[in-house]
Amino acid sequence: MANTMKFGNGQWATKKDSILAYNDENANFKPLPFVTSRASTATRVNKAGLLETVASGIPRVDYLGNTKGAYLLEPQSTNLIAQSESFGSSYWTKSGSSIEGDASTAGGEQVVNGDFATDTDWTKGAGTTISGGKANFSSATPVALYQTIGLSSGNVLVSFSVTNYTSGTLNAYVGLSQGVGTINVSANATGTYTFQMNLDGGNSNIIFGSSNSFIGSIDNVSVKEVQGFSAPSADTPLGAFKLVEDTSTGSHSVYEFSTSVSAGKVTHSVIAKSNGRRYLGIVDLVLDKGYYFDLDNGVIADSFVLGAADSYDIQSISSDWYRISITVTATGTQSWMKILLSNDGVNESYTGNGTSGIYIFGAQLEQKSHPTSYIPTQGGIETRFADSCSQTVPDGIIGQTEGVLFVDSFIPNDGNEKVIQLSDGTNNNVVRIFARASGDLIRFQMVTGGGFVVLSSFSLPSDNRYKLAFKYKLNNVSMWANGVKLGIDTNCTIPSGLNRINFNDEGDTTTFYGNVKEVKVYDIALTDLELETLTSYTSFNAMALALNYKIQ
Repeated sequence: MANTMKFGNGQWATKKDSILAYNDENANFKPLPFVTSRASTATRVNKAGLLETVASGIPRVDYLGNTKGAYLLEPQSTNLIAQSESFGSSYWTKSGSSIEGDASTAGGEQVVNGDFATDTDWTKGAGTTISGGKANFSSATPVALYQTIGLSSGNVLVSFSVTNYTSGTLNAYVGLSQGVGTINVSANATGTYTFQMNLDGGNSNIIFGSSNSFIGSIDNVSVKEVQGFSAPSADTPLGAFKLVEDTSTGSHSVYEFSTSVSAGKVTHSVIAKSNGRRYLGIVDLVLDKGYYFDLDNGVIADSFVLGAADSYDIQSISSDWYRISITVTATGTQSWMKILLSNDGVNESYTGNGTSGIYIFGAQLEQKSHPTSYIPTQGGIETRFADSCSQTVPDGIIGQTEGVLFVDSFIPNDGNEKVIQLSDGTNNNVVRIFARASGDLIRFQMVTGGGFVVLSSFSLPSDNRYKLAFKYKLNNVSMWANGVKLGIDTNCTIPSGLNRINFNDEGDTTTFYGNVKEVKVYDIALTDLELETLTSYTSFNAMALALNYKIQ
């Protein structure tokens, strides 16, 4: 077999505006670089399972769901969520929940004299004294102690120790003024107490108070700002924040009320990992449609939230991290996202325990019928521009009278047409594999002198990986998918002057968007046995394909 071009199959080399294919016939390596383009940064899942941002123009080899990698080509898309990572900010409304960061990232100390070395810096209520390196509560009347801290927003980690405990309960919380705030911890025994909470505007205070005659002492009071992480990974939820339920009965969620859209398909997505709760829901608040997902098993839960969305998706990233999404059809000009916890995957309302939750990261809302790669935002919407890829090849690479075009790719049902083709630099002489934007339809097209000589379409289910081959030779054309011969044509002429391979048509109106694992070009027509071997894909039921495909 004269395999004149190899691209991918785990062999990748990239640089700005270029990704490498090669010819290694006769053990003589010849580089055949593709010219690529993308006028913006973009993200990918790298070989280590980390989500990372790559620079403008750098082709993306993505390892989501595979170990060999795939060339990721995507259309332009915009993340309409203005704060895709900062769940602790006021952009996201919290209901029955708070946002917790990673305690190991706690910053500088905000409390002055937290070890009570002196009787200063604290405002004391009746029955409260500071001595012996402790704050002592010994009154039979309500007691109080507080101090203003230097933070007004963000996440804080609070800790203190109770010693010399005799009786009663001491409430600890962070609030705007003495006597105002949500109780986070009720201390009624000797020991160390720790909690986190989100501050949401105004100067805050660390406050201790009791209404039932607390008698005991505290020391080592600490309040530190928690910054969170920096990008999801296999080892730590970098960049993720923990959505934590409170102890109320009701919904435990975060949501936003600011996203404007046009009528049509929109897709909500978020990256998540269970931590005490396994069920996470995404809901379009305007339409009240969405689903719960089971993050322990990587599947959709048994029931939907309110009305059923048009479709859903769950993809494993690494180490129990998943990207979950729903697609709905917007009928107006708004589409708002709600992310919510559930204790059973069925009900939104339940009584929380104050500690359980789920790590969340990377919220995205796109005017698309399918989720695309994550687009980070920090205060405003952001757009990732489209990818393109093509190459004018040296003589002898593309067969002029016979040959084979082979592609191994995951073809999503994302509403985009997809083309990979051999051409003469125009659309007048073409050997093309083409996926329709709507429906489950793959076409094999051959154009000679501006006219179609082969136009065969096959109904194949999208959102699947396919190994496709298009053999061309005078009056001897065949089309293959996953080890099955789909069709033949024995009455056709061959296009001339083929010297380019494109992941788009020559008018650049249609691009091959998807995960391209491998492309090969042969300058001879392979035998049926060779083509069956080349396109066989054991993870796909070839017999079912042979029985179920429909020619159009």
